Amino acid sequence: MPGNSRAETPDWLHHRSGGRLVDGTAPPAGSDLCVVLQEDRPDGTELVTARYTMRDYGALRTYVGAGVNRAQYFHGAGDDLGPTLFSRRNRHTSLGAAAELGAELRVTRRVLLSADLRWADLDARAEALRAEHGPVAVDPLLLGLAVGYRFR
Repeated sequence: MPGNSRAETPDWLHHRSGGRLVDGTAPPAGSDLCVVLQEDRPDGTELVTARYTMRDYGALRTYVGAGVNRAQYFHGAGDDLGPTLFSRRNRHTSLGAAAELGAELRVTRRVLLSADLRWADLDARAEALRAEHGPVAVDPLLLGLAVGYRFR
């Protein structure tokens, strides 16, 4: 596929892992809509969003997205936030709506700065979210800042 370094991945699908752009590319020129899969995020949620480019000023691109989130959360230990809260028995999964608003600035061919505001509909019973490096606080509104570097 033209403009894509991975022949098996369609141009309209972008994959982000751990809050970083994996393939280092922006959506193809002239493409206003793409699907973005974000997993292994530090905030404990995983998102699939349809992202629409609002404005493309060359190096600066703004976007808005909507989709679904999945989060594993803990609840059920009452006031005790000790080991019983974080047991496998108290771990649950929720699905909900998600929205995002953001901007990406391509500083050079290899350096990308991005900022976004994300909202995720989380279960009201959640006391902590399960993330890669341990439990994190439950917050449906998040501000993300990232610096990306492309090595090749």
